[in-house]
Amino acid sequence: KVTQKLTLNLGLRYDYATWPYEASDRMTNFDPKTGIKFTPANSPVGRSLVKPDRNNFAPRVGMAYQLNPETVVRAGYGRFFMLFERAGSEDQLALNLPYLVNNVLSVGSSTNTTVNGIRLQTGFNLSLDPNLVNVTTVRLRAVNPEAVDPSVDQWNLGIQRLLPGNMVATLDYVGTKGTHLSTLRSLNQPLLNANGTIMNAVINGTLGPVFPYPALGAIEYRDNGGNSSYHGGEVTVEKRFSRGLSFRTAYTYSKSIDESQEHLFPGGTGSFTQNNRDLHERRGPSDFDVRHRFVASYIYELPFGKGRRFLNGGPLSEIVGGWRVSGLANIRSGRPFTARAGNNDGTLGGTRSAGISAWADCLRDGNLPASERTIDRWFDPAAFATPSALNPTTGTMQARLGNCGRNTLRGPGITNFDFSLTRSFAYFGDGRDLELRRALGVHHREQPAQRQRHHQRQQRA
Repeated sequence: KVTQKLTLNLGLRYDYATWPYEASDRMTNFDPKTGIKFTPANSPVGRSLVKPDRNNFAPRVGMAYQLNPETVVRAGYGRFFMLFERAGSEDQLALNLPYLVNNVLSVGSSTNTTVNGIRLQTGFNLSLDPNLVNVTTVRLRAVNPEAVDPSVDQWNLGIQRLLPGNMVATLDYVGTKGTHLSTLRSLNQPLLNANGTIMNAVINGTLGPVFPYPALGAIEYRDNGGNSSYHGGEVTVEKRFSRGLSFRTAYTYSKSIDESQEHLFPGGTGSFTQNNRDLHERRGPSDFDVRHRFVASYIYELPFGKGRRFLNGGPLSEIVGGWRVSGLANIRSGRPFTARAGNNDGTLGGTRSAGISAWADCLRDGNLPASERTIDRWFDPAAFATPSALNPTTGTMQARLGNCGRNTLRGPGITNFDFSLTRSFAYFGDGRDLELRRALGVHHREQPAQRQRHHQRQQRA
């Protein structure tokens, strides 16, 4: 406590954790600099196959200053490290040869023989010998051996004011910056020509794509080169419970951009973007970016019955007393999504793709005004095209990289309302009440103008 009006909180935290390792050392990683796979037996970075990060110093600073009895200014900053993270199965080093062998069999057209001649007497007639596996058909999961732990810097500055009626208003600016965030790359994607088409060459007498690591198959590579930033303005009004009423409302206007999309999110961008060698193309609105959000909650005890302002005595007070209404509201604008050219996925990713997401060409802004959106035409499809160009190494028209940015389109907003009506009966002794509740929830997704007008005409009718 520096003065009667100023309080400071200062701290420093240090975090250290190694990358997870397997009890029997059955893991395999890959070094893209040398093009060599390695295990704990010959690991240059230790048993966990990823060099431990020993530089995780995390400062903390907090400040509160009382301008006057009704007004306080607060500010804070902190750095936080993510010591353990998992991107699905893509970065699990135990799911690699020679310790894991996947051998998939398919049913043939014959109805007289079993698949691959399998018999109960001889068991599964397939090989689990890792030395017999064609590694160009197997997916390799790898992590940058020199990876460092992702970190997030957070800061805020706000002013809080006491209002009449036992209410408090707060105005805050909040910011975050992510550094060394995890990204997934399809590391064995074919090399590209200058115009964004696949580079081809004659290899062993056959014209085909040029792979960076021709002796390997698809490589799901987790790196830590992503960054992010978030800036938000928040307005909050809160009333502590008094005279039967409490509520909290908050509005946030914000923007979040990053280069690390949601790997397991069913919408958004996709884990592997179209060009694994261009991290900058991923930079765009975050998959979870919501520009406007309003939330509210409230509880109101009706002023009737015993101990209340009105009808606090007599038989009628037993009927109208004990009622309470409460509710929640959540209103937000739409999340972004990317215009894709899915037919180009296979060509740009090649036969050893980890599953890239090819993007469309943007001829102009494809977003439509709210008055022109329909269920079947939320955005302008004529503003996009499937990218193609003349491949200089084959002389034919072929798929190429799209020029659309990431998350340039916006989906519909959502409104949620929850309302409950509750009656409490305090007739069962001390500390025992009976409560009856009726709840109602309303979920509304932003509708196109045509549907809204049709709905309004029905209401008027």
